[in-house]
Amino acid sequence: GATSANGTLTMTSGNNDMAGLTLTLGSSGTTALKGTLSYTAGTLYNGTFKRYFDNSVAISEGAAAGLFPVGSPNDYRPFSVYFTAAPSAGGSLSVIHDYSTTGVTTVAITDGGSTIVRRTNMFWTLTAANSFNIASPNLNARIEGTNIGQIGLVSDLRITMSATVIGTAGANAGTTSNPIVRRTSLPTFTASSNTFYIGSVNAVSSPLPIELIEFKAKVVMDAVQLTWKTASELNNDFFTVERSATAEDFIDIGKVNGNGTTSEAHTYTLEDSSPLSGAAYYRLKQTDINGKFTYSKIVSVVYEGLVSPRMVVYPNPSRGSEMSIEIKGLKNAEMVPLIIYDQLGRTYVSQMLMVDENSDSVKKQITFESALPVGVYVLKVGSSRPLVSRFIVIKE
Repeated sequence: GATSANGTLTMTSGNNDMAGLTLTLGSSGTTALKGTLSYTAGTLYNGTFKRYFDNSVAISEGAAAGLFPVGSPNDYRPFSVYFTAAPSAGGSLSVIHDYSTTGVTTVAITDGGSTIVRRTNMFWTLTAANSFNIASPNLNARIEGTNIGQIGLVSDLRITMSATVIGTAGANAGTTSNPIVRRTSLPTFTASSNTFYIGSVNAVSSPLPIELIEFKAKVVMDAVQLTWKTASELNNDFFTVERSATAEDFIDIGKVNGNGTTSEAHTYTLEDSSPLSGAAYYRLKQTDINGKFTYSKIVSVVYEGLVSPRMVVYPNPSRGSEMSIEIKGLKNAEMVPLIIYDQLGRTYVSQMLMVDENSDSVKKQITFESALPVGVYVLKVGSSRPLVSRFIVIKE
């Protein structure tokens, strides 16, 4: 689908979900008829913003005439173009911002006297069409916005492509929380499409987003287990796990401390011991030491209710030298914790049981290093809604 405006498009506020549509400002003809953007505030996301440029005027940096007010549901990340000379042929430019792909990619891209070592996985795609033509070095671009990642110096940033660069790095501006990154003297654009990312020439001071390489949710017995992995972290204070029944309104269900600054991989887990029935959606909120935060992608899981596993412990009574356990109905579990303790809380056994993935069951014989003293013992399996059985040890 598409919608268009040939006169003035006025944006005053609001983050607008375009739902995959293309919004076109202006129209084509012998000379492209450019529309006018009157911009105060607001963001367009999940769609394409296409606008026409005629061949009669140059556009100064920062002018609404070259603005593509795109972003995400939470962040304004506009792409802008500006011309030091007018196009030789009028036509259109379109911009799409893909914010759904999170994290960073390690690269080694030569950019003049610098090397871009990391780039964001989110990107902006600029497409020229309808005979648009501007000769190098007249076309310049800039990207700005919030929640781009961990930035120590704005001067560390570059506009880059996936594996190379075009044009020349410009003088950046803005702040570390809302940087302005410039690229000048882009080559001739004629019916071409290029995808741009934000890169960094310094992985220490400006590593960009925390490199979250995995975030998963799965049902384990009567809980949902959330697992995530990072490849590196910078000033990472903590993670908050959030849950929603609709993928729109999220609530906090738990917090896990981060590892500050590290270049090593780390794995984190959190268990939702009171899951929602049916479909549920989860996301991670990662908060830095200075209070900045970013969100992960959303993952979903379906919880169908209590699994109701069954456990048998024998012999009971026991002579205290060995014990056998059989458990059935351990749906979606890989490992479950086992603990045996007496009535005073003293632990005699603590280990993990491997679940047979084909039968969702466990069959285990435990031999004690020394016979248990006479008395009553508790055997507990699982951490959320555990299975509990008591057994008695008697004399020979």
